Amino acid sequence: MFGIGPMELLILVTIIALVFGPGAVVLWILTRAKDAAAPPAPPMHDNALDIARERYARGEIDAEQLAEITRTLGYDDDAESPDEGPVSSS
Repeated sequence: MFGIGPMELLILVTIIALVFGPGAVVLWILTRAKDAAAPPAPPMHDNALDIARERYARGEIDAEQLAEITRTLGYDDDAESPDEGPVSSS
């Protein structure tokens, strides 16, 4: 006796689309604008290499460990190899 017919269903879907559609479009536009304005993240391997170099400079790791980290990160050994470090006068 009572029920939802095809015409009522069409009206209901239209109302839902008119109520939520513009909000969804505005939200989509705002999130795209935020993503476009964000600066690109620096490459992670550069940060890791900088940290390894700083640790080498502080004496926390030796030249061999730095060379291993450099190889692991995918850098050329010849281009990125450190000097032998300071000579201790013991």
